[in-house]
Amino acid sequence: MPQFRALRLGQSVILLGLAGVLAGKVLGGSIGFYINPSLAGLTLAAAIGLVPIGLAAGWAAWRGPPPGHGPADAATRPGPARWLIAGVLVIPLAIGLLPPRPLDSAALTGRSVNSGGAGPASGAAGPAAAGDPRARTIFDWVRAFQQAAGPAPLASQPVDVTGFVYRDPAGPAPDADYWTVARFTVTCCAADASGVALTVRSPGAASLPADSWVHVVGTLGLETREGETRPVVFADQVTRIPPPADPYLYP
Repeated sequence: MPQFRALRLGQSVILLGLAGVLAGKVLGGSIGFYINPSLAGLTLAAAIGLVPIGLAAGWAAWRGPPPGHGPADAATRPGPARWLIAGVLVIPLAIGLLPPRPLDSAALTGRSVNSGGAGPASGAAGPAAAGDPRARTIFDWVRAFQQAAGPAPLASQPVDVTGFVYRDPAGPAPDADYWTVARFTVTCCAADASGVALTVRSPGAASLPADSWVHVVGTLGLETREGETRPVVFADQVTRIPPPADPYLYP
């Protein structure tokens, strides 16, 4: 009987805790660090749905086993599987209690970073390649390169983007004037995040700390390296900025 009460009480605490954490992330505006904000409504609904389940588990702990079931009854003795399930639910609760932190360059390790590719890509020019270039995000630039069949048609256009400093291990040496401004794109949640980036050329690049957020203003140029023409942002201004409230981009 003590095991029955302990399990039900644990379930109640975990479920109500998860409900509070999820609701707090949505209402506090930090849910975008974990999932696409378009799913915030469903997340809040899930949090609300967890409340009666958690209260029911708490009521069962307070009431004890159903009448007619003794301490030796198998129905009141939680097996290892029930304890394991309760333990697994502690993991998202513990993660949710940690301060929210956006993905950084460490999450790009072992992943490909899309910079629009070198050379032409299939497809005709589309909406991302049209409009005011200064309104494009890093993702919009990468998509514009693909839609314009390469970066050449977009050369000499103004660039105005924000992102974090990323040191590409396969890129130029850290003491060179080249570095990468990157962002993560998220379709569903942070687990499916992928990186998009633009190569930037600016004096004093080595003084920019990795993962610091910057606002880059400059002009798109072209450089040929290893026989391939690649887009490079020739920066006129690089300004350190605080991390944005919503650090991800959404395709």
